[in-house]
Amino acid sequence: MTNAYSNRPMLRIGARGDAVIELQTLLTARGYLSPSPIDGIFGPLTQNAVMAFQRDQGLSVDGIVGPITWGALLAPPPAYFDYVVQPGDNLWALSRRFGTTVDAIKELNGLTGDMIFIGQTLKIPYGTEVQPPTPPPPPPVNRPTLRMGSRGEDVMVSQLQLHFWLFLPGPIDGIFGPLTGAAVLAFQRDRGLVADGIVGSITWGALFSGMPWNGNSQMITDTEPH
Repeated sequence: MTNAYSNRPMLRIGARGDAVIELQTLLTARGYLSPSPIDGIFGPLTQNAVMAFQRDQGLSVDGIVGPITWGALLAPPPAYFDYVVQPGDNLWALSRRFGTTVDAIKELNGLTGDMIFIGQTLKIPYGTEVQPPTPPPPPPVNRPTLRMGSRGEDVMVSQLQLHFWLFLPGPIDGIFGPLTGAAVLAFQRDRGLVADGIVGSITWGALFSGMPWNGNSQMITDTEPH
């Protein structure tokens, strides 16, 4: 039987054309690439997005899109995301935060009781029958600047906000890695900010206010030095 992806070409850096546009569209839909590089050119940004996707899927990380990577890209996206349990978390609070139910979390993770542990990775189903999660409270003025390699509670808050605005940052684990960086870039471009992948005061404000596109070509930049 012919697979849906069997007629798709192998792609690597330097490739161009409609197949690259399809690849970039699939990567964007899964949160690995922002919309602006959808140009049909397989450059460094596309290669990095492919490698991040391959790494998350447990595939060989070579930046080359062959039949296995095409198959993973074309498979239906998961109906859940990974979340690392933090101090103070419980199933009821998580269900309220992410717009799902305690029973749905327990069933997806094979839990027979309500006990969870700090550092445990849970699969959190996307809510379908309840209201979307309420975003966390607004950040204080002194939120730190975040960039690739940052870790901690503030990173987790930024990931929660990105998730709330549907710029999926990968696991909500408090680690500012490639997926969070790609989500920040996509969010900044969507909001008309300078797309540098750094979360400073302006980006923090946009994350918590849902600031719309500013309507002109002037970019808005974070005020603190990077």
